[in-house]
Amino acid sequence: SPTPASTITNKFTSENNSPNAITKLIYHPLTTPYHPLATAHPPPAPNKHLIHSSYRGSSHNNMSHKRASTVGRRASVNVNMILTPLDKLIQESKARRQAEESDIPQKQDATHIWASLDGTSWNLCSLPIPPTPGASSILVTKPPVPGKPLPPDAPETIEVEVGMTHPFDPTHAEDFDDASIINNLHEAPLLFLLLRRFNDQKIYTLCSDVLISVNPYKTIPGLYDDDVVKRVWDEAATKKFKDLSPHVYNVADRSYRTMMKNTGTTPDSRKNQSVIISGESGAGKTEAAKQVMRYLIEASKMSNGESTEIQDSLISANVILEAFGNAKTLRNDNSSRFGKYIKLMYDKDNSLKGAFTEHFLLEKVRLTQGDEGERNYHVFYMLCKSGAVAEDLGLGEAKEYDMLTKGGCTEVNGVDDAKDFGDLKEAFGKIGLSGEEEKDIWKLIALLMHLGNIKFSAASGDGNCEVEVPVGEDKLGALLGCEFLSVKNAITIRQVRSGRGSLMAMNLNPQQAKQGVDALIKHCYGNLFTFLVSKINQSHKLSVASNSFIGILDIFGFEIMKYNSLSQLCINFANEKLQQQFNQQVFVRERELYLEEGLPVDVITFKDNQPVIDLISKKPSGLLPLLEEAGMLSRAVEPSALVSSFDKPHAGVHPNYGKARFGNEDFVIKHFAGEVLYSGKELLSKNNDSLHEDLKILLSNSTSDFIVNVCTQFEKEGASGYVEKTEEEKERELEMEEAKEASSNKRGSAKTKLAASQTVTSKFRGQLNSLVETLTSTEPHYIKCIKPNSSKSPTTANDELVLEQLRYSGVLEVVRIRREGFPIRMSFTDFHKRFEILCFKDGLVSTRKATPEENMAAAIHICEKCLDPTEYAKGKTRMFLRNGLLEKLQQLVNEVYATMATKLQSRQRTKAAVKGFAATKISTVKLQNLQRMIHEKRAFQKHKAATIKAQAFLRSRTEQSQFQKKKAAASKLSAVIRGHQASDGYKKRQTAQAKISSIVRGKQGKAAFDKTKDLVVKLQALERVRERRAAFNSKKE
Repeated sequence: SPTPASTITNKFTSENNSPNAITKLIYHPLTTPYHPLATAHPPPAPNKHLIHSSYRGSSHNNMSHKRASTVGRRASVNVNMILTPLDKLIQESKARRQAEESDIPQKQDATHIWASLDGTSWNLCSLPIPPTPGASSILVTKPPVPGKPLPPDAPETIEVEVGMTHPFDPTHAEDFDDASIINNLHEAPLLFLLLRRFNDQKIYTLCSDVLISVNPYKTIPGLYDDDVVKRVWDEAATKKFKDLSPHVYNVADRSYRTMMKNTGTTPDSRKNQSVIISGESGAGKTEAAKQVMRYLIEASKMSNGESTEIQDSLISANVILEAFGNAKTLRNDNSSRFGKYIKLMYDKDNSLKGAFTEHFLLEKVRLTQGDEGERNYHVFYMLCKSGAVAEDLGLGEAKEYDMLTKGGCTEVNGVDDAKDFGDLKEAFGKIGLSGEEEKDIWKLIALLMHLGNIKFSAASGDGNCEVEVPVGEDKLGALLGCEFLSVKNAITIRQVRSGRGSLMAMNLNPQQAKQGVDALIKHCYGNLFTFLVSKINQSHKLSVASNSFIGILDIFGFEIMKYNSLSQLCINFANEKLQQQFNQQVFVRERELYLEEGLPVDVITFKDNQPVIDLISKKPSGLLPLLEEAGMLSRAVEPSALVSSFDKPHAGVHPNYGKARFGNEDFVIKHFAGEVLYSGKELLSKNNDSLHEDLKILLSNSTSDFIVNVCTQFEKEGASGYVEKTEEEKERELEMEEAKEASSNKRGSAKTKLAASQTVTSKFRGQLNSLVETLTSTEPHYIKCIKPNSSKSPTTANDELVLEQLRYSGVLEVVRIRREGFPIRMSFTDFHKRFEILCFKDGLVSTRKATPEENMAAAIHICEKCLDPTEYAKGKTRMFLRNGLLEKLQQLVNEVYATMATKLQSRQRTKAAVKGFAATKISTVKLQNLQRMIHEKRAFQKHKAATIKAQAFLRSRTEQSQFQKKKAAASKLSAVIRGHQASDGYKKRQTAQAKISSIVRGKQGKAAFDKTKDLVVKLQALERVRERRAAFNSKKE
């Protein structure tokens, strides 16, 4: 009977809203889950109207105006809205399992359902009344919003279309490391699983063979410790990949162990591997690539027991690439603004011996343009905080330079640019940069910063524009290695060749001069970045021959910005190519294999993005070829005319191309990941990657060897900035040249081909085709990075944002095909050899003597004997099994072996018991003899000990008596001696006493005498005075 609405209300309001209240459930296998129409329904499509509206006035963080207004509100509540109703369901699932164990018939959960209420995300809703079969809509109860009480009388209900719902299964509330285990897997339970694991700080989740990584935006203690690396290495040696806890280290380990397997015709032939890391900017791709590289370095050491020499160099290379190629954006404080593919080279002993790095599409436009709240590349701010180095170069604070303040942000919270500068200098030394080259690098960066501060103003008359150099003309010229007059002429005057071949000087206006300086800055910085990559490759140069490699691809994710131009077009085109490669690896090959083997399978559908790739790159009407063709024209092409050339062959014809709603300078491309509005403005200028001749001549005339070697096509061997190309770089350049020639229009002239080769898009297409070709020749391993929110918060997740990324990544298609098809494939011979024991009594030929036909018959016989007909399929060369059947067959093998082992053990135990009894008897006699010997020995030892003790007692008594006698004699002698000593002492004291008494008496007598003498003298004096007075008186009278 249906559950009353009031009861459902009580269920929702009485439970704890915290996601931490959810506990693990015991797996409960179910048949087809309940659905009101009992049919499969496609997931709700994204609202294209809302996505299209994002092109006007919204940022990449907010895919549409509606999304921009709801992201902040939903980010902190969506997780609870999904998780809260499941608290009650978990308790119900436990009760259901207990009833199942009691053999009570159970029915499917028909009280809850997944529903998309707003068309953008999913919620778990309850069913207040049973739905009507065949109805086009269902009445559901909206889930409670945290902090908002439900009405007391009846919960709020809403009518939802059947196509916007999905059945709920109890396994949707469980926590699985591998999402492909979930029954009736759909984007709603997968979204819930990722959000719940994100709240529990479990950022890694498997989806079949694809690892999903959710950026935690914080450091999780113990996630990447050294003991984790060792534990993963030890566990991977004995367990299968799907049996391990999901971790980025497991993907790296699988690529390493797969590479070690011998898959070629020679002992040294191995299958190369690639780890492809994809996701939006800010999803954690760079960190994932770091951890993959770290594990591969440690795996090489653990596998061979020797230290990897290039370990420090690889880490230092990453520090350098991040400093010069990463920047703060609105979505990520350390966003990679270039793509890189790092090959780790291994020898025949699986030891890491070298590496080679390729880079793609450095975002040079960031040097001269910046969005609000973003920074330029990290190295500029590091140099401003370098102390003495900055003072020597005449540099001030970052806020003094236009290049560094275009985004209004010069500092990043938690980032110490001064400390990072010290790490960068240390990294320079580890890749082999000389002290002179390091100083030249700082000079070149300082030069670019000063160039960015140059101000141009219109001059009076017909002269060229005025130039203001804040740092000083002499200082700027010294950094560039040229006289300032040459610098001024190069940036304000352009030499133009007339139709007759003569040169004419054309004065540039301030805008044109500024564009030339910006082009010079981008050219020098781009060449500097290429120089650093070459130095890194030189330091990683192989010392021995390489037998195999593991490539790590860290490339920009799909981008939809407020203003989408050439950079976004190239980035999204690269993602289209990579998505196609992913489709071919996972989907197309799966279907082709079924067809080749003749399996009776249904058609496997997937989103093929080849039309989008053709729209962008296929000649002659592809967008990029048309763009390159427009750039070859001698006259300027207006943005509206360029877009019109795009509209003419594609508008209204190609399903993936559309016109903009407003204006004639924009166009729309419907990518695999959504619609993007591109601006035609500046497409031509940004696609032109070459300097005009005056600036090239200026650089080539520089007195700085470093600038000449790095920034021009000339090379001064042995001087600062010179790098000898590695064999890999020479081979890569040759491949790119061949690819250009193969893709060039055969009807084009040499001049046309040369002009096309100088464009950003032509270079990038050559690099991208080479990359895709390399990836196709390797065995890929995928890591899909997910950004949980746009605010970089470690505690909140936006379900709309996560769901969009899941839809675009193709993960759900992987799960569907793997589960609906036959994921286990084994050749007839291998299958017969592995499970031969299951039919050893059936009279089949042994695998050692069987022919291929007999192996096929045996494999079919084993499947018919042990499996249902729907659980397997016979191909032309191999057997195909459903998911989980391999474990079932292995369990049957284990049971057969257990039965045989029991019989063998019983017979062996009988023989061992008889033989053991005879041995026990002999041992018993020997043991008794030994025991008697031990008893007698112990008695003798006891008697001997008593005798020794008595002898010791007698000797002690004798010694004691002699000691007492000697003691008495010594006492008497001591008394006599003490008597003599006392007598002598007494006499000496008497004598001393007499002497002291005489001395004292002498002194006392002398004192009395002196006193008496003084009195007598005084009396005599008085008497004389009296006599003289009397005489005087008598005379006076």
